Amino acid sequence: MRPTRNIVVVNFKKQENTTESGIIIQGNSTDTLVGVVQGIGPLCKDVQLLDKVVADWSKGQDISKGMLAIEEQHIQGIVE
Repeated sequence: MRPTRNIVVVNFKKQENTTESGIIIQGNSTDTLVGVVQGIGPLCKDVQLLDKVVADWSKGQDISKGMLAIEEQHIQGIVE
């Protein structure tokens, strides 16, 4: 898929809240999703291919299992 305008295509997965030794860390009740940018439209300014991002996923459109198309304005941050 080749995104248009300011659309970002993201492959996402749930981020595990476990320590290296396997202990599960209790956190808030909402799952944190970190996505990897797989495609960007020509008007995108802040994200690049393969950036790890956090977004308001409810604003995205499902493309396929684990893939979303979302406007760049709904991306809240880039994980470094």
